Amino acid sequence: MSDAGNVDAVNESVQAFKEAVDEFRNAHKLVQELLSEEEKENDYDDWFEPRITNLNYFLNDVETWKKDIVQSTIRPSDSISNVSQKSKSSSSIRSSASRSSSVSAELKKAKAEQAAALARVAALKEKHALQMEEAKLKLKMEQIELEADLAASTAKIKTLQSDEVDQKPSLGDGMNEYYSSHQEPERCYLSTPESRLLFVCRFPFVAISIGFTINKRVEVGVVYSCLEDKMFTARRGGGAFCNGEPLQVSDQTDVHRSIIATEFGSNRDPEVVDKIFSSLRNILSLPVHGVRGAGTAAVNLSLVASGCVEAYYEMGMHVWDIAAGSLLVLEAGGIVMDVDGGDADLMSRRILAANNRSVALRLVEQIAPYRPDRDDAPPAACD
Repeated sequence: MSDAGNVDAVNESVQAFKEAVDEFRNAHKLVQELLSEEEKENDYDDWFEPRITNLNYFLNDVETWKKDIVQSTIRPSDSISNVSQKSKSSSSIRSSASRSSSVSAELKKAKAEQAAALARVAALKEKHALQMEEAKLKLKMEQIELEADLAASTAKIKTLQSDEVDQKPSLGDGMNEYYSSHQEPERCYLSTPESRLLFVCRFPFVAISIGFTINKRVEVGVVYSCLEDKMFTARRGGGAFCNGEPLQVSDQTDVHRSIIATEFGSNRDPEVVDKIFSSLRNILSLPVHGVRGAGTAAVNLSLVASGCVEAYYEMGMHVWDIAAGSLLVLEAGGIVMDVDGGDADLMSRRILAANNRSVALRLVEQIAPYRPDRDDAPPAACD
């Protein structure tokens, strides 16, 4: 590409970068609306300001570079001395290709910051919903206690049968929201928890997961473990982090000393259940140090990336459950593949993530795979 073409590419990327920064600002405004006055000030000083300052610093640097490029342009009316002087700055024009690359990298960073802010918005809304649900349940419990006291006083009996609060939470896991961007090849996969079920069960390991893909490759991943208040972030080529601290997978190479994470899924077909328990029995019999399950694919993958467990496998989850987490594992130094040892295919609804290939391949030998319907399969025809 010519210098002029490279400069044009930089201009286009800068415009996209500005838009991403504006979107980040707007997303943070939504965060602020959900915080108390004290939280707003701390959030702005500790979270937002350092990030927006870095983005603005880079933008100012690019704008300065663009001005230098304009000033270095040689016009026909320039004197020989000016031509000589301006030729010295031609190196900045030749550097436009690398500048275009750096702007693209910063654009991904800005989008990652926006995704993190949106994840915080969703988490805060979820937190407020939980608080409202808790207040309603507390009021209902107080009413039940009052009714029990009145009954005891009236009937003058020593023992009362306690009434159970009739809680009928949704049986859906709330993780089936699928959001696409308006145009290909960019796509965003979002997974959110279902508040009522989580509140009633009081299960601590629930997460919001956002994966941003370009040409079917995950470029940015954000997983927010809501009740733990842990924000996991990853950008392709930029590493993986938890609350700003870098992540690294476990260095364990002995499968017998490894902890393996998995889930039973939601498919209750007898043949599928048999395969699930066959895989579990085979892995336990290797033996391994232990088998655990955090309840959600996003958290399980975050545990692999954090070095808390050596591997995680599952069949039947969806692409929006694993897109972000798979990038966390890769950027933390791990590997992601299919449960049969082949290349990872996030649309296949099958995944094996591990700290290293040695542990992964030992698990591949023990897993009894089955093939769920693909996430990109066409809808079934109606009769």
